[in-house]
Amino acid sequence: MMMTTVADRQVPAEYYDAGRLRRSFVNSTARLHHVHHAREELLAGRPVLLVDETADGVAGHLVLAAEGARTGAVAFMVRHSAGYLCVAMESTRCDQLALPPVWNAGEAAGLDHRVAVDAAVGVGTGISAADRARTAHVLADRATVAADLTRPGHVIPVAAGDAGVFGEGAGAPEAVVELIRATGHNPVGLYSAVVGMSDPTGIPDAQELARFATEHSLVVVTLNDIRMAVAHRAGDGVERSNVVVEFGSHRLLEVTGGPLSTPFHVLTESEPGPNAEVLVSVRTTAGPSALMAHVAADITETAPEGLIFIYLDASPEIARAVAPTIVVSALDMSGLTAASNSDAGGGGRVGRTRRRSKATGETADHRTAEPARC
Repeated sequence: MMMTTVADRQVPAEYYDAGRLRRSFVNSTARLHHVHHAREELLAGRPVLLVDETADGVAGHLVLAAEGARTGAVAFMVRHSAGYLCVAMESTRCDQLALPPVWNAGEAAGLDHRVAVDAAVGVGTGISAADRARTAHVLADRATVAADLTRPGHVIPVAAGDAGVFGEGAGAPEAVVELIRATGHNPVGLYSAVVGMSDPTGIPDAQELARFATEHSLVVVTLNDIRMAVAHRAGDGVERSNVVVEFGSHRLLEVTGGPLSTPFHVLTESEPGPNAEVLVSVRTTAGPSALMAHVAADITETAPEGLIFIYLDASPEIARAVAPTIVVSALDMSGLTAASNSDAGGGGRVGRTRRRSKATGETADHRTAEPARC
């Protein structure tokens, strides 16, 4: 059968042919490579450049694994930032170390800053690169207790949101924690915002960040790269629950597990035809009422067009990042085999890719896929 993915929310659906879908597979594989290369650099004790595109522009952060932070690398971070060095860590670990939130700090940015600290032993004033590397090591040590830190200090812990990179407002702290987790180290990472090269009082744009990375041979990784990698790792955790409701020849499934903390839902034909062309539409909803409203509207479209609808309780940006894993899981839940066919010049079939289906046993893997961008 032919499969196409769609990602839409409150905009006309844009459908992707198999050729465009395969190009997105290549793109997503490159994203996973970015994370792999960043992991290797971090394991070697070298910084990487984390880039995040937000509504306010582009933000670039230098990142180091706190566990292996070296004085020279920390000095590099200080030199190319405002000197405001943060350590991203899980909120539960902050609580274990008795690091209370700083009152109202970061409220506008949605960041959970905790009280600044220094290592209690092995530092001088606490402000030098060597001292801050030492403090980072202490924060990353699983054996550290609250008494091993003095307060206030010169390194600022920031608690990552419990929902991780898929949470609302996720940014640098959540990305740093997941990136360090990928190294196998305790998920504690030192990071700092890069300042402009031409104007050290300003924030660099995307082009300046690219020049900065090239000049210093830095591996670049983005927040969406990390989201893709986390979704890829979480793909095997997807499992099917009971059918929520039957609509004549269609059924609504609730699927738990996978990259998101909330279930997602799949509207599909109860018994899809073996040779039917199937289009997959990934939609975002907000709560049960919105879900049922979408289902009621979409149920009339599935019969004539052979559509499978996937409903995610997530932002459009996150939906695009997790769509490859979710689409594969949804097809498994529906007992379908994913195959994409390509037309040459609008003509006949010239190629086919397949993945393993729990229902049919056909092989290959689409979990390294990303939906083509709108």
